[in-house]
Amino acid sequence: MEVCHLMEKKSGQIRKIDLAGALEAAREGHDFVWIDLFQPEAAEPEALNRALNVHELTIEDLQSPRVRPKAEEFDDHLFVVFKALDLSDGGNPPEGINLNLLLFRNTLVSAHLKPVTAIRDLTEEVVLKPFP
Repeated sequence: MEVCHLMEKKSGQIRKIDLAGALEAAREGHDFVWIDLFQPEAAEPEALNRALNVHELTIEDLQSPRVRPKAEEFDDHLFVVFKALDLSDGGNPPEGINLNLLLFRNTLVSAHLKPVTAIRDLTEEVVLKPFP
């Protein structure tokens, strides 16, 4: 399941868009795009591969819970995997959740197999409110 947001540089407005629209905007590079993939289905990472030329091994990593934290630099983007902590249930110790980030010049792709509280909070606090 994906949630995609587009921030129009000229107006500063943020709006939700579908994955196809987000990938098209990412290719054009005029606005900032955030694509958040929660429990990515096979078609979503494959669409990233076709649209943004994401390496096949990176696509596999986006769908695997067993990838260790790392950073890989490519010609036009950076791929980072790190552990986000799930503090929502007060578990001791908190559960580590893989959070994968693809960072392009005007596009951020986040991918995770479990909910990440920080992403939910960011969406509620920043993305869904008007941008000044």
